[in-house]
Amino acid sequence: MTREQFNEIKERLTKYREIRHLTYENQQARFLGNVLEEVSEYFRAKNDLERIDALCDIAVFCFNAFDFKYTKEIKLNKNYFSCIISDLAYLSKYLIDYLKEKEDIYNLDISNKEKLLKLEGLEIRFKPFFQEHINNIINYIIYISKDLGFDFYKCMIETIKEIESKNIGNYCEYENKFYKMPGAYTLDEAYKLAFYRESNEPSLNGKTKPKLHKENNIMWTFKYKSALGGDMELNFIKWYKADYESCKLQ
Repeated sequence: MTREQFNEIKERLTKYREIRHLTYENQQARFLGNVLEEVSEYFRAKNDLERIDALCDIAVFCFNAFDFKYTKEIKLNKNYFSCIISDLAYLSKYLIDYLKEKEDIYNLDISNKEKLLKLEGLEIRFKPFFQEHINNIINYIIYISKDLGFDFYKCMIETIKEIESKNIGNYCEYENKFYKMPGAYTLDEAYKLAFYRESNEPSLNGKTKPKLHKENNIMWTFKYKSALGGDMELNFIKWYKADYESCKLQ
């Protein structure tokens, strides 16, 4: 992966986080749970397409939780996935210690200026460890992708296109939560969602089948009969499905 490709991935995921009001700090708090779930997905995968999907998701969580710099690919131990587990174990230890020390600093009875100085010192002390292990994990993922016959950069762009397509919605400041608009990968899935909404929402009469009213490049719009007798429209976003088949090495 080149520096330009690395920067493109980083910039697009930065925009994704901005829309969802995600930060390195709140993603670090969820990092271990998120990544371990994807490790489990990798081991449960039935084929290489599912494996590359899990690997890209692990990489996305790394980019979203840590601000690390580009490094050139280095020659690594051949047992790549075992090494990912090993680096995750080391990273977990450092991250748990880091989060615990950060919480302790926040709880100190000192001025905000003193807290900021201590937090800066904490960041300086732990950042090299994060940089080392995150870079190792990304490099292992790149090599596994090659072994599976995939171009890692192209796979990541496909993954990002998929999560970007699900990034349409509204952020609620009061609840501190992003609500994404309902969506589907195919028109058939959208129809099933539309039928479910028709049957289960009190504002709809549940007696007439929803009809596809219109569509564009972004969404499908279905028309319903409301319980009061008028027409209602419900929109479903067209989610993009990552096409890893197109990312195979020639």
